[in-house]
Amino acid sequence: MASLTFEPAKRQLVLSEVPLQALFAAWLAAPPIAVGCAFVVGYTLHYRLLYDYFWDCRNVFLPSVSRVLNLPLERTLWNLLILFHIPLHTFVIIRQATVLGTNTHSRKNLLRSGASVSAAVSSVFLSSLATVGEREDGILHMVFFCGYTTTTAINSVLFTWLLHNSHIVEEKNTCARIRLVALLGFSISVPAISLFFVLHNVFCLPAAYELFAIFEYATVLWIFALHACSWNLMGDVVVAVVLTRPEPSFRL
Repeated sequence: MASLTFEPAKRQLVLSEVPLQALFAAWLAAPPIAVGCAFVVGYTLHYRLLYDYFWDCRNVFLPSVSRVLNLPLERTLWNLLILFHIPLHTFVIIRQATVLGTNTHSRKNLLRSGASVSAAVSSVFLSSLATVGEREDGILHMVFFCGYTTTTAINSVLFTWLLHNSHIVEEKNTCARIRLVALLGFSISVPAISLFFVLHNVFCLPAAYELFAIFEYATVLWIFALHACSWNLMGDVVVAVVLTRPEPSFRL
């Protein structure tokens, strides 16, 4: 006897598709654009607040990135672009985890989890930097900055090591060398920032704040270089918004 069976079928409708590299480019570009806009506005409108101004114990003659981003208008520009930047970081974290694949080695899985967690925590510290500026609480702002740089360094070290021991051929030549150079520079500039911050705020050493600002500039560049090296890893991947809905079907 013939039977007629109705079964729900699922049809997928692709609403939109965006190359992951486009999202990565937007994520990567947002902070430097924010910093660049802040410096342009600062130089144009608030020049007297950035040079030869009194800070803690003496006049300083070079603005740090923190100083520029803490001015009201400049801070608004920074916050707007960082609010755009942080959600996009989710896609980068997911791609970092998936590009390495699964591994039966428990240590590598632990390191991969550490890379993902440190990347997520770095976003929390970055949002905290946008909330608490140098003028509100200089010490707390410095703590958030150190937290951001530390978690970024942990993520970069773990991810670089995992890539070096993976099948990703592109990461074993040019990008690998750039990563190593950036990590070396990063490992020098971050302790220097902390050192000169203490020398200025505690001992009021001449030129300490200016050196603090210079090493802060360098740290921003090293972080950008570390992130930019992941460009090739974002290729050939599309982020799609898919609507799945049931439709009637039958079988005779």
